[in-house]
Amino acid sequence: MSELLSLRRRMMPAGGGGLYDAEIEYLESDGSQYIMTGVNGNSVMECDAKAQFLSTSTQCLLGSRSSTRNGCRLFGIWSDGRLYCNVGDAYANVSFSSATNTDLHILKTTSGNNSQRLYVDGSAGSAASSNSGRVSDNQLAMFALNYPNLGEIIDYATARIYYLKITVGGNLVRDFIPVRKGTVGFMYDKVSQQLFGNRGTGTFTLGPDIV
Repeated sequence: MSELLSLRRRMMPAGGGGLYDAEIEYLESDGSQYIMTGVNGNSVMECDAKAQFLSTSTQCLLGSRSSTRNGCRLFGIWSDGRLYCNVGDAYANVSFSSATNTDLHILKTTSGNNSQRLYVDGSAGSAASSNSGRVSDNQLAMFALNYPNLGEIIDYATARIYYLKITVGGNLVRDFIPVRKGTVGFMYDKVSQQLFGNRGTGTFTLGPDIV
């Protein structure tokens, strides 16, 4: 091994300070895997993601719930095919054809003046006034909806996530990127510098390594 190559390897440790082997393009769930984010839902939350739904069934990419009309769902597909988000019992949505829903999208939610708006690829959908008294404060699940009051994880997503960021009150609290350690997929949070792994069954499908 040349001295220069040896030096480069010493200066370039494995990702995340050695927590993972490689950053990958995406994590893909087949509808059985999910990740708990360690962040609770609230009415001043904003999220950014690059993601692709792989089916048009009702599903949630990020969310939690604590009663029938008390939710915090960021990025989902509703039963009528709309892409949507909701805080409390108020929904913001963007209507697309079912074929368009399964495209790769840049998704963003914003909150201001206690309202929520969903953007898909830069296009704004309808705004929804949120009822902060009915917002779920349970922990958000990724690739599913966490519903601990019923002891359930529901609305599993069949989807790929390329990155996902969560901001609360203007502060970035999660900055997730997909990574692998060996052949096992995780989300690595650049804020807490921790790995977040599968809490469901089966295994994530891994995207190719980012070189």
